Amino acid sequence: VQLLKAASTGLGLSPRRAMEIVEELYCAGFISYPRTESTAYPRSMELLGLVQEQTRGPCAHLAVRLLEVQGRTGFTIPSGGLDKGDHPPITPLKGASRHQLSRWGEAAWKLYDFVAR
Repeated sequence: VQLLKAASTGLGLSPRRAMEIVEELYCAGFISYPRTESTAYPRSMELLGLVQEQTRGPCAHLAVRLLEVQGRTGFTIPSGGLDKGDHPPITPLKGASRHQLSRWGEAAWKLYDFVAR
């Protein structure tokens, strides 16, 4: 619901159109399952691999910095949030460029960038 609200207010997309786009991104492997209300990450989530993958995406500079800092001490699952028991929070799974997502239009890039950040 939070992603759909952000897409509506920040990007001017209808909730239906936003969900269509994130489902396409999910099916293509760019993001995790989008139909979740969970905001808590499970302890078993492999954060190192997810951050390493983002060194090829729009947040590469942030990912590299995080790897430099956290890589020395290890990654800690963020605390807080709600676990609704269905799926983990929407998470970027693959680094992506605007060009790679262009077949779904500019809105796909904006939604992916929002999830990645």
